[in-house]
Amino acid sequence: MEEQDIALIDRYLNGELSESEEEEFRQRLAAEKDFAQLFEDVRYLQKGLERAELEKAWKAIQAAEADIVDTAPTGAATFSWKVWLPVAASVALLVVAAWFFLLRSTEPQALYAQYFEVYPNVEAPIYRDSSAKDSLTTKDLAFRRYADEDYDMAIEIFKSIKQPDEGTLFYLGMSYLANDEATKAAAIWEPLSEEAVDYKTQVQWYLALAWLKLDEEEKAKELFEELAESGTAYGDRSKEILKAM
Repeated sequence: MEEQDIALIDRYLNGELSESEEEEFRQRLAAEKDFAQLFEDVRYLQKGLERAELEKAWKAIQAAEADIVDTAPTGAATFSWKVWLPVAASVALLVVAAWFFLLRSTEPQALYAQYFEVYPNVEAPIYRDSSAKDSLTTKDLAFRRYADEDYDMAIEIFKSIKQPDEGTLFYLGMSYLANDEATKAAAIWEPLSEEAVDYKTQVQWYLALAWLKLDEEEKAKELFEELAESGTAYGDRSKEILKAM
């Protein structure tokens, strides 16, 4: 079953699901915590494979350059399509690879840009059936705006919810961070990081990223160190960031 789920997640990440399949997928994300965790793991693995491909492209270019040096007669200028065609084909990848390696600098803003992704809605499923509109709760409406990336409106609706639970507070902070308001996100998540149960590791991860964005390296480092030993999906990513800091 896990293999089928991985294949399904891969199709979702590649935009290959139909509208009905995508709706069912989001419902599973909202209802099944194990499936949501698997989604996080697969998404992270896919990013790792993309990075590996970029590094592979760079090595291929280096090998091609070495071939040019080895085959060119001393003092003679030569041009071979056989040699240069694979190099030309890799130029675009080289540009992206250079961008990737630059992001691996120790600058907090660069690390934030490399690792930040908006967390998916796993709290409230989104239904497209217009007949169900009358039964939508305030929370449902907030998540509709969140799914549409209308973070300004999502923030206002999340804030209007009386006695918000930890899921609501997490997504309110997420909306702020996605809206480039890291200070407000951190103000919500800092106390929540000690109290949260279901969203504890997510809060810690995104709070650490918010601290990076705000150039609060020591605060971020403390959280990444805790996450690195957590055994969660954020462990390896936290170790990578700690090495780069």
